[in-house]
Amino acid sequence: MLAAVVVAGSLTAGVPTASAQPPPPTSEGCQPALSAPELVMLANGAKAVRARLTMATCSPDSQPTEVVVCLEAANGRSECEKLPGWNNVHVIMAATPPGGAFTATGQVCWFDTLKTFNTGCRAADPITVTF
Repeated sequence: MLAAVVVAGSLTAGVPTASAQPPPPTSEGCQPALSAPELVMLANGAKAVRARLTMATCSPDSQPTEVVVCLEAANGRSECEKLPGWNNVHVIMAATPPGGAFTATGQVCWFDTLKTFNTGCRAADPITVTF
């Protein structure tokens, strides 16, 4: 049995939840850049799936506070990785079941340092790939 590899930060289960508030205009806050799930080989030869999320841009008055990326397998198993600020984050999980679908999700959060002093988060559109 292959365990998920934690590269940095703490590992949590689940997928980022949607906020009850409408998303901020795209000119405000930060913009996520989510990669599609990709098949990778681990050092031991086992197949795994990886997804990455980066902070694409932030408006001049926004300071990034958190980047979260999650992978969910068709069987409901999920892994998430969260790091602070401008960090690039990725999550890796075993590619089981073979030939199954994997969905990457994520979000970026920020603090408005000049105008409102509020916090905000923006989710990336989910990306599903079947291997």
